[in-house]
Amino acid sequence: MDVAQKLGIQLAPGRRSPRLAICPFHNDTQPSLNLYRGKDPHYHCFTCHAHGDTIELVKQRQNVDFAGALDWLASAYGLNLRQRGWLNKEPRQDIRQRAQAFWREKNYLSQLKLFAQVRKLDLETLDSAGIVIGSMEAFLANLGQDRAALDEAVAAGFGYVGDTGLSLSLRSVSLTPFVRGASVLIPIKNLRARTVGFMARRVVGDGPKYLFTKGFKKSDHLYRGDKVRRRIDSAQEPAALDAAADRFDLFLVEGVFDALRLESLGLPAVALFGASISDKQVEAIGELAELALSAGRALRVHLFFDADKAGRRGMADALVRLLHKGLQASFLVDVVGVDIEESDGQTKIDPAELLAGLDPHQARLTLLEALVPALDALAAVSLDHSFAGVAGAVEALDAGGSIILQNRLARRLQKLD
Repeated sequence: MDVAQKLGIQLAPGRRSPRLAICPFHNDTQPSLNLYRGKDPHYHCFTCHAHGDTIELVKQRQNVDFAGALDWLASAYGLNLRQRGWLNKEPRQDIRQRAQAFWREKNYLSQLKLFAQVRKLDLETLDSAGIVIGSMEAFLANLGQDRAALDEAVAAGFGYVGDTGLSLSLRSVSLTPFVRGASVLIPIKNLRARTVGFMARRVVGDGPKYLFTKGFKKSDHLYRGDKVRRRIDSAQEPAALDAAADRFDLFLVEGVFDALRLESLGLPAVALFGASISDKQVEAIGELAELALSAGRALRVHLFFDADKAGRRGMADALVRLLHKGLQASFLVDVVGVDIEESDGQTKIDPAELLAGLDPHQARLTLLEALVPALDALAAVSLDHSFAGVAGAVEALDAGGSIILQNRLARRLQKLD
C-alpha cells in the first residue's frame, strides 16, 4: 500500500482486504484497483484488467523499465541496491547479441543447410550476414525470471506483453513472441553496423511470408548497408562491374535474398524490403555516395527490381527520386533492365532467381549487357514496353505518340524541379 501511495495512487478509505484504489490506468471514478498483500503482493483492476506485481506497478506508473523501477524503489526507500547485490555489476550483453548466441548454441545447422540449398546460396554467405535458424519462443523462455532481460526483449521488439489474467505468479506478464516456431532469423543493421531489428521467415507453417520485430520500421533502413559502407572504406577492393578504379557500383534491390545473391557474387548490394523507396532510404544512399566520393570513387546505383508490374512501378518511382538526390550528392543512376524470363518451365522475375547458377564472371557480363540508361528505363515503363528494344520503340513513335511519351516523362520528372 505504501508503494501505491508513494506513486500518487489514491486509496479508498477503509481496511478491507484487498485494499481498493482509484485505478490510474483508466478513467476510474469508482475505486476498482485491488491491491493484494501477503506472500505474493500484486494488483489487479477488474475494469481495465491492468495486472502485475510491485515492480510492474512502478514500471507502468513511472513509465520506466525494470532497472528504472528498481532505481525508483531504491530512491524512495533509501536502499543501496549494488551493496545488497541486487544489481549486476558486470555490463549486460546486448539482448540481440544474446539471442544470436543462444540460437547458434542450439545448432540448427542441418535446417540452415537445407534452407541454403533451397535458396541456392552457400552457408558462408548466410553466416557472414549473421543469419540463423532458431525459435524466438525458446529464447524468451530461456530468459526465465530475468525481468531486466524481459524488458530489453520487449524494447527490442522480440515480443509484446500479453495479459495473464488472474495469474498470481511473481512474473506478472508473459511475452508473446513476434514470430512462433522455428524461423530463419535475419539481423538487420544500420549503416553504422548496429543491429536494429530482425526479420523472420517461418521454416514451416502458414501466415505472412516475412515478419519483423515489433516496432521496427523497415522503411528507415537499407539491408546490408553496413556491409557496403565497410566495402567503400576498404578502397583497395575493386567494386565496379567494368573494373574502373574510380567507380563503385551499388545494386539496389527489393529483397533480402536478392542482395545476398549479388553479395555472394562479389557485387555490393542493398535491399529496400519491398518495391517502394522511402525518404530515409534515399538519404542513406546519398550518404553512401558521399563516402564513396571521399574515397575517390563515384557511386553508380543500378536499380535491379523484380520484373513484375509492381517492381517496374517501384523502379520508376525510385529512379526519379534518386535522380533528384543525385543532383545533390553527385552519383549516377541507371537500371538493370531485365524482362520476365521463362526457363525450364519456371518464371524468373527477381534478381536472386535470375542470377542463380551463374559464376561471378558470368553474372558481371549478364548485368553489364542488361544496363539501361535512366530515361530509356522510364520510357519503357511509360510505354509498357520491354526494356529490350525500348530505344528503337521510342524512335518508331509518330508525332502524337512522341508527345504522349514526352508528357508522361515530364510528369514523372517534375519531382526534379
